[in-house]
Amino acid sequence: MGWKNILSIQDTLFNGIYANPLHINKTEKDLTIYSYQPILEFRDVNSNQSRYWRLECMEDKEGDDFLNPVEQETPYPLPYESATGPYQDHIIEASSFLVQNNRIKHVTGFGIKKDHLEYLSVIVLKLEELYIIINPGGVIEITVTNNEPEINDEILFSTLK
Repeated sequence: MGWKNILSIQDTLFNGIYANPLHINKTEKDLTIYSYQPILEFRDVNSNQSRYWRLECMEDKEGDDFLNPVEQETPYPLPYESATGPYQDHIIEASSFLVQNNRIKHVTGFGIKKDHLEYLSVIVLKLEELYIIINPGGVIEITVTNNEPEINDEILFSTLK
C-alpha cells in the first residue's frame, strides 16, 4: 500500500482493532495491544463506508521488522457477516478494541531509507484525545496513549504541515 493510501485515512473515524486473539496490557499510563495480523477499521464520515487494514510485517535481510499495511474492503481473514445497518458494513466475529472521540486528525509514518527504498517502521495516528502507535514485530504492538510519542526514525510521510 502506498503512502497516499495511508495518508487518506486522515479525517476518517477509527472504528477499532480486531483480531483473534487480541492481548491487552495496561501499564501505568498506556494500553498496549498485541496481536498477530490485527485488522484496523476506518469509516469515512461522508459515505459511512468502512475500509480495513490488515497489518502485516516483513523482515529485511538484516532481520529488521517493518510494517506492511494491506488495505481491503472486508475484515478478511477474520470471520464476518455482512451487516445492513447504516453505520456498520460487517459484523466481525473477533475480539475488538474500540475508542471514543475517534476522528483521525493526523497520520505520520516513520521509517528508514536504504538501498533507494523506504521501510515503514512506525505509524502514528493522532486522534482527538489519543495517539495510536503501531509497531512491527513477530507480534504487532499497538500502543494507545495520551502522550505524544517520541520516535527516532525518519519521517517518511505526514499529514502535518
